[in-house]
Order: sequence, then structure tokens, then C-alpha cells
Amino acid sequence: MVDWRNYRGGNHVSPVRQQAWPNSATSYAIIALLESMISIERGKPLRLAVADLHLTIGLDSDGEGKEKKWPDQLLSEVQQRGVVDDQDCVCITDRDIHAVRITTQHELLDIAARKHHLTHIGPCLGILQVYDDFFSYGEGVYQHVSGELFGLHCVLIIGYSDFEQCWLCQNTWGAGWGQGGYFKIAYGQCRLDTTYSFWSTSEVRLPTDRVIGDIRSKYFDLEGERGFLGYPITGEVKTSDGQGRFTHFQSGSIFSTASTGAHAVYGAIRDKWAAMGWERSTLGYPITDMLIVPDGNGQLCHFQNGSIYSSTITGACAIHGPIRDEWAAMGWERSALGYPITDVLPSPEGQGQFCHFQNGSIFWSSQTSARAVQGRIREKWATTGWEQGHLGYPIGDETETPDGTGCFMHFQRGSIYSKPTVGTHCMGDGPIRDEWARLGREQGFLGYPISDIYTSDGPPRHICDFEGGSIVVGDRLEVIRR
Repeated sequence: MVDWRNYRGGNHVSPVRQQAWPNSATSYAIIALLESMISIERGKPLRLAVADLHLTIGLDSDGEGKEKKWPDQLLSEVQQRGVVDDQDCVCITDRDIHAVRITTQHELLDIAARKHHLTHIGPCLGILQVYDDFFSYGEGVYQHVSGELFGLHCVLIIGYSDFEQCWLCQNTWGAGWGQGGYFKIAYGQCRLDTTYSFWSTSEVRLPTDRVIGDIRSKYFDLEGERGFLGYPITGEVKTSDGQGRFTHFQSGSIFSTASTGAHAVYGAIRDKWAAMGWERSTLGYPITDMLIVPDGNGQLCHFQNGSIYSSTITGACAIHGPIRDEWAAMGWERSALGYPITDVLPSPEGQGQFCHFQNGSIFWSSQTSARAVQGRIREKWATTGWEQGHLGYPIGDETETPDGTGCFMHFQRGSIYSKPTVGTHCMGDGPIRDEWARLGREQGFLGYPISDIYTSDGPPRHICDFEGGSIVVGDRLEVIRR
């Protein structure tokens, strides 16, 4: 006995359906056949849309609502056009992406071939003559006894029993008919196995079949077509550098190389990476999937040569090189800087790079290390023209002064000192800065600067005022106490 409801370790027959339209049995039986073959060949349940088959290609054009094709003709249509599943039927916009197709169909002409197929491959379609007494079938093995011929009807044959000398079939009249929607029919009855062929199919092709290898493994780790990526829209494609492969999906991509593995990229981070040139960009290939950042407010993806961080407030920004290293050392997005709000960009003079963050910036040049600038010192430096101003690039980190009341930062050609009670002031290289340093800087009697260096009216003199006095440079250098 063969019964695909309990065969090869499981139930490979989908639940009985109730015909929603008259003259639609062939479409219903074909859909049930495809669902069984998907279960047998792929080990997964899939509920296909009868409406997609019956209402689009199954009806005759005479307006009478009759199915126009025999099972083999409709199977050929499925082979060419495919059928979508229930969830996609309503909103499908691209059939090629969503459709389930078949590779092979079989016409089974003799009893031995039919039983062999049922035993070793799967269910079949059959055509029987329906008489009045068939409608009242309830249990046992059906044999026609009385009543007029009603017409022809297509059913799914799910097995056979030589002991009972019958075929086991699923009908399409709902679970309230027969034995829960199923019936047994004796060999030789209603011309099922004497006049009409059996038909079946094998090698069902799913939309996800174009996804292969480690990309496929990653895809199904992410719940396949029911996950956030959706259906594949390309097959596996070799990357332009020849080092990797990728597949694009409806809502993202998976890229893979032998050294990095397969990783999914999607959303704003994918858009940013694509705009940069994909794997040919500075970043190279992804080395992680998309990750939620520890503060829960954004996403990130690490690449061979950098990272992209994204939040709803800042958008997606690419960060790499020494600037990324400095930001990482500070604690990434949990640092005082927060998230990047720009990519790493070249400085206008072409000697360095910078990246702005929510609460500061990091600047780097080939002559200096990457340094974070923030707060009042950053604001002051910006007024001088950033790295193009007279101070140049930062060469040290922001540091608290020994007395604990202020902070300072050294630049290539000067310094900026800040104290809440006197403000933030810059002092370029030269004799005033040198003299102040000789006198002990802010720890000396002059204290903190309370002005930038400025030029006086009259005879040209350069002056910087301090809490305890001034330094004046004209014909000679003077230190004036208050």
C-alpha cells in the first residue's frame, strides 16, 4: 500500500480544499500535486494560489466559466508561466521573481507505470467519470452502482492499495465530503485507469533555486523568501574583481568571498555601499552581517577596510582608516562623539581627511595622527578656518589643565585654551606663545588667555591679554602685569 499522507516519514499531501469556482477541479488538483511534489522534493510546505492558475490561464474564453485545458495542457502552462503562492497572489508585480515552475511532466499510460510513479516519485492526476451516486459517497471503496453520468472530474491520486484493489484519491469538494475530503475508488471504475491517462510532474523549481552555495545557506539562515530579503531578483553573479559572488534580493543583497564568508547587506547601509562602488570601493567586502549597535539606536556593517554606521537621525555614513581607528579607540558610537554625520572626506587642501560626528570631529593628515576635536575648542578652531587656518591640524588630544579648571589642545602652529570663566582663545606660534610658556603657561602669574592675539591701533603691536596681565610684542617684547 502507498499513501502519501503517511509515506517516506511524513504527510506530503496538503489539506483538502473546497472549490471556490465551478469547473475548476483541474486547477485545484494541479495545485495540490505541485504542493505534494514541493513537500516530497524539498521537504517544505508551500501553499500555492489556485486563483493564479484557474482565473488567469485555466478558463475558457467562451465566458461560460469552463476550464479549457486538460491536465497535461495546464501543466505545460505551469512549466512556462509558473504559479505563485497564496501570499504573493494578491500583490505580485513580477511573476519571474515569485513563480514556482516545473521542469518535467509525465504522462503515465499503463498500470505498472502508474504504480511505479506513485511508489517512487509522488502523487498523480487522474480523470474519472462522475455519476450521481458519487456525490453521496461516504466511506469504503467506491464503485458506481446507479445514477446518470454527470461529467468528467479531475482528482489527485495519492496512492493505491492492492489489498483493497483501489486507488486512494483527494477530492476538491471540501473536508465535509467523503472521508474528510478523500475517497477510495476500485480499480477499473469510472474509466479512471482504463480510458484516461495519469499525469504527474517532478523537479519542481522554486523561486529561491537561483540562490546557491554559501549564499543560499546564509539566505535560509535569514528565513529565505519569508525573511526581510524577500525573493531573489538575480541568480548568483561573479563580482567584477573576480574575487567573490553576490545575489541581489528584493530588499537587499548577499555578498560572499572565500576569505570573508557570506554576509547580507540591506537598507540605508547597502545604499551607501552601492553608491561608493560596492566591493570595488575603499571598504571592500562586508565581513559581518548587518548588526544592531549596542545603544539600540542604529545599525552597522563592518567591511574589510572600514564600516558603515546608520541611524534614523544621522543617515548612513562610511568611516575607515586612521579616523575609524581613533573613533573605535574612543568607544565607537558610545563615545563622546556619538555617530558619524558625514563620511570620511578629504580635506580641501588635499593633505588629510576628516569626519564630523554628532558631537565633534576627527581630523587626520599624513604629518599628524588622527585627533578628535570637540566642544568649545572645536568651535573656536572652526572660526579660524579649521585645518586651513593659521593653526593647522591638531597634534594632540584635548587635555585638562593641571589646575582642573580648563582644557587645551595643541595644533601644528599653535594652541587653543579654554576655561568656562574666561572663554576659549587661540594662540598661534610666535614670541607671545613662547613667552607665556616660559612663564609657566596658565599656571604662571598670567593665568589663562582672555583674548586671542590681536593687533593694536597706532604703532603695530601684537597683544594677548591674560587673567593676570598682557604680553605685548612691538619693537620689543613686554610682559605687563595687571
